[in-house]
Amino acid sequence: MGDTRGQAYTLEGIISAIIIASALIIGLQAVDPSPWTEEDPNINPEEMRTLVGDSLALASEQGDMRQAVTCVDTDDDSGEIDMSGFSSDGAVGGLLDEATGTNNYIVTVGYYNESDGETQSVGEEGVGTPSGNSVTVTRQIAVYNSDWSHDGDDCTDRRTTLADEDQYTISDQYEDAELYALVEVEVIIW
Repeated sequence: MGDTRGQAYTLEGIISAIIIASALIIGLQAVDPSPWTEEDPNINPEEMRTLVGDSLALASEQGDMRQAVTCVDTDDDSGEIDMSGFSSDGAVGGLLDEATGTNNYIVTVGYYNESDGETQSVGEEGVGTPSGNSVTVTRQIAVYNSDWSHDGDDCTDRRTTLADEDQYTISDQYEDAELYALVEVEVIIW
């Protein structure tokens, strides 16, 4: 009779290989691959949210945010405000660039329309598509009838109040009050 131990060793090796391959497959399914598949895995979303929120708060305190949202687009009849204050060359956009170290963001400006109860978008600045690591920060600013309107690439003062401005895209939402409108600035950064 011949020796059959070789067959037992072969069978044992095949079963061991199947067990190891199964363990490897199950183990890989348990690992989250997203840190290795995103554009920049080093972005800490909470840190980025804090940086953007602080930048928008600083821009509000310095008056740059109010100036940017009251910038009239006199060259175009698009129904949008002039977004130059939110570009990388503008006061708010430059502050965002400096604080976050990136210009991968989209800024959307809108206001709450009292007549239909909807938020109306009146401008967007930025290019690109947000990645899976994107962070959204929103800040609301109240503009008043006595606020000055601005225009041009640097949003210079027009010496016309919003109450008297006929080219400002946002209409007076609170006609019987000093409050003109509540403007919302949303930043999506990645």
